[in-house]
Amino acid sequence: MTRLIVLAVAIYVAVVATLAGVLADPVQLFEPVPWYRAADFWVIPETSADRLSALAAAGRSAEGLLYTAVLGASLVLLGALASLGAGLGLTADAGRRLLPVRETLLFLCVLLLVVLTADPLVALARDLETQGVAPRAGIYAMPAYWIATIVLTCAMLGRYAAFLAHDAAAWARAGWKRAGVTGWSSSRPSEA
Repeated sequence: MTRLIVLAVAIYVAVVATLAGVLADPVQLFEPVPWYRAADFWVIPETSADRLSALAAAGRSAEGLLYTAVLGASLVLLGALASLGAGLGLTADAGRRLLPVRETLLFLCVLLLVVLTADPLVALARDLETQGVAPRAGIYAMPAYWIATIVLTCAMLGRYAAFLAHDAAAWARAGWKRAGVTGWSSSRPSEA
């Protein structure tokens, strides 16, 4: 399954690179967007809305289109890898796990840490902006930075999405076997 994940991520990176080359001017991607302030993680819908409205206010519709296309491709990749993992988990040997428990717990703890610290870190960045310590339009205001962080985190999340979906499906299948469920059946009583 690792080869399929690597292949899917490689295709995803090639698609994003092609989209960046076709839809946007590479120089503009490295120009900070005025009126943009630091925002949370890209998976949060408000972050994307803030970024798209900042691009629209700056008159940079090509970068907005690129950002939207990259978001769409990222969500397709995550969904496809999770579906692949679940499908292979349902057909694999019962009880076979791909992620060790320790690695699963570590990933979930890091994900929880990112979620819990996102708001305080954004508040700190905005406070540093207002005090003049940090520039108003720093690296986090560049569309190239946004796209790079989306690609990197999506590649990492995709791997874990596939493996966690596989392990959850394999665990559910093992539970069905222990319960004596052999296949899909109707819950309606038979007509006599």
